[in-house]
Amino acid sequence: MKSTGFEEILSGFSKISPLKFEIWNEKGVVSSCDLEDPYKVRQFLPGMAARVYAIEDFLHEKNPKASELFGLPLFNEDSVAGVLLAYFDSSHSTAGKDFPDTKDVKVLLTKIAGLIEERWEMQNESDTLITELDKSYESLHLYSNVATQIKTLNFSSQMILHLLNEIKDNIRMDMVFSIMPDRPDYSEIVCGEEINIKDESGFVASLIKSVENSNKELDEGYFIVNNSADSKLFSKLHKDPFRFLAVKIVHNENFFGWLGIFSLNMDDIIKRSELRLLVSIAEQIGVVIANTDLYHNLEDFGINIVKSLIVTIEAKDVYTGGHSERVHHITMLLAKELGINEKDTKILNWSALLHDVGKIGIPESILNKPSRLDDKEYKAIKKHPLKGAEIISPLEYLSESIPGVLHHHEAYDGTGYPSRIKGEQIPLFARIISVADTFDAITSDRAYRKGASFEKGYAIINEVAGTQLDPDLVQIFNGIYKKSKIWQIQRQII
Repeated sequence: MKSTGFEEILSGFSKISPLKFEIWNEKGVVSSCDLEDPYKVRQFLPGMAARVYAIEDFLHEKNPKASELFGLPLFNEDSVAGVLLAYFDSSHSTAGKDFPDTKDVKVLLTKIAGLIEERWEMQNESDTLITELDKSYESLHLYSNVATQIKTLNFSSQMILHLLNEIKDNIRMDMVFSIMPDRPDYSEIVCGEEINIKDESGFVASLIKSVENSNKELDEGYFIVNNSADSKLFSKLHKDPFRFLAVKIVHNENFFGWLGIFSLNMDDIIKRSELRLLVSIAEQIGVVIANTDLYHNLEDFGINIVKSLIVTIEAKDVYTGGHSERVHHITMLLAKELGINEKDTKILNWSALLHDVGKIGIPESILNKPSRLDDKEYKAIKKHPLKGAEIISPLEYLSESIPGVLHHHEAYDGTGYPSRIKGEQIPLFARIISVADTFDAITSDRAYRKGASFEKGYAIINEVAGTQLDPDLVQIFNGIYKKSKIWQIQRQII
């Protein structure tokens, strides 16, 4: 316990009495009003301090050199934390001051000790408050990080792993785990370096099985063990005593699994703040899993709608069966060669599949006309990119695919439609689809003509590089054509 900072108090009392005061602990003096000792009295203080420590009570002694010595123990939280000593050398003048008797000295020392102990109590409360605030800050910081990370529809096993490490480091546990029987990707165990459990998964499974076999109603949604030695059910699981907390991960009565912490450090118990923190995190995980499930269900529903749209398009245009899949296939080969990342590849995937979705609004008489289109009919066909963008715009998860659908008929020299933009003003995904779409259009049969050979299609693609098509993408297409033998794959799709 800190005993420094009391010099002013000791000096103040020394000025109004013939005594000098010091505070000692087991190692020696820690606070004094005056270290000068012309009469060699302080040499007796170590022994005096030791004797006060031993009896834990007021002590008055008069040594052979006629020095008056007094001592009183100082208590901090019911234990002796130091000794208040006072001394008076009767061999030198007291400047006319009447020396108080022993009873008065005891009263004075008791008052001084009371001030010191009160200061210590305030210091203890302050230290406790700082510690609690520090822990609360850590908990709030952890919860803030957790809430930010898990409130996402991209929740993953990596995020669970990161979350468990955050919990372990912030509340200093030997093991943190999430167990979700129906979601193995979300089941993870994180252990500290000092823990020595060979089969971690088996051990955690035993913990959870013991919880389930405890016959205890988990109305609050958690199970807590502060000392396994007190429980026959848990003491057999590990040779050393441990403390353990498991919290249910649920949402709207749907049970997903358990979030738990485990520690072999028995110097503490699992605090209420740690329990509240884990319950809050488990609630957040439950919410985000439920939302992720809902999102995936909606996404699957949307994908089925998209597939239906593609089937509907190709059912209307009897001469372009398989066109969307073939354009999609070549587009994906180009994307791979370009090194497009996973997220953008997904966007391009839908753009390619849906590039002709606007043809739903085009009359079948125009789509299947066995002769060339007149100007009015051609104007109707040219509207399909705009109609396609309008059709998919209400579907939020497909919104990023709109540029590829809207602009796949733009020409590199600016003569295309609907916006007559040119060069790199045309979105990259639209330029990629345009290469694939042009090749398949040339090599596929139409109502008014027979499809060209793949070799002829390859030659035409290169002829229109720089005018209709992006010349750089045509060069990449050439490499894929030769390396992947697109014509063989096209025949398989047909």
